[in-house]
Amino acid sequence: MNLFERSDVFAALDLGTTNCRLLVARPAGDGMRIVDSFSRIVRLGEGLASSGVLSEPAMRRTIEALEICSAKLRQRHVTHARFVATEACRRAANCGEFLLRVREATGLDLEIIPTG
Repeated sequence: MNLFERSDVFAALDLGTTNCRLLVARPAGDGMRIVDSFSRIVRLGEGLASSGVLSEPAMRRTIEALEICSAKLRQRHVTHARFVATEACRRAANCGEFLLRVREATGLDLEIIPTG
């Protein structure tokens, strides 16, 4: 029994301390077929250890990459998605401001996932 429709398109976005990665796939036979992907070094966590906050240049670089991801999601008509952020967002004192800026610029609602 196939749980997914042929028209379903799935996406996973992982925003880490260093990289932003996106994978888009659709059901194909017993598995999935990748239809789009994106990876960019954004260095979101640059300077975080010493300052405790995400720097303006790091946030700008990251939002630019996330704008590309958002466009790919629209272009591929994604029906199911999960967008997660990791360590840098967990640790940054200004993470709330960053997530709001991401949502306003891209429409993406990032989920900060816990450790371990």
